[in-house]
Amino acid sequence: YPMQTLTDTLVCTNANQSRQRNKHIKEGDWFCWIGLRLAMAVEPRSGQLRTYWDTEGREGFVDTPANFGQRFGMTRHCFEEILYCMSISDGHNGSDPWKPIRPIIDEFNARRQRVVSPGNILCVDECMSAWKGREAKYHHDRLPHKTKITRKPEGKGTELKSIADGESGVEGQARQRSKQYAREYGEGTAVVLRLAKPYDGTGRT
Repeated sequence: YPMQTLTDTLVCTNANQSRQRNKHIKEGDWFCWIGLRLAMAVEPRSGQLRTYWDTEGREGFVDTPANFGQRFGMTRHCFEEILYCMSISDGHNGSDPWKPIRPIIDEFNARRQRVVSPGNILCVDECMSAWKGREAKYHHDRLPHKTKITRKPEGKGTELKSIADGESGVEGQARQRSKQYAREYGEGTAVVLRLAKPYDGTGRT
């Protein structure tokens, strides 16, 4: 997790919690919440959100109850409060519609650069971050731009440009839309230059 952004996330989320007269959350609550979201991805259940907190099996179903409350120590009410109040930005974006999430992307990239040493071959491609909510053109605080590609497994969301180790497939960095180098070289070349910049002079292809 990009730890440098954690403090800002807690401040913004707790500001919303205060407005709703909810109890403030701490680091442990935040990571428990993230853990629950990951568990939902690994152990998907059909039906409404409350299904994950069922303590008894449903009639006519053979699956065991998820029982997240007992397993992970967070009630559904607490989970939904954090979900409703979660915020990673103060909402003042200025001229950059992607400002709220840039710190997380930048921290992700910095962490990858510290711990991942790619091989000699680098591969530039795009990846999708799925988004099932609204777009900014329909609502003031929604996704600035939604990409729709039907051939993708998750075909609706934010398209990120990324660079990966061509041998292992491990992703090195991801980038959002940016204007750097675009005027001089065009957008396609500019994407490659932005992603490959940390590896200048290393002899990689």
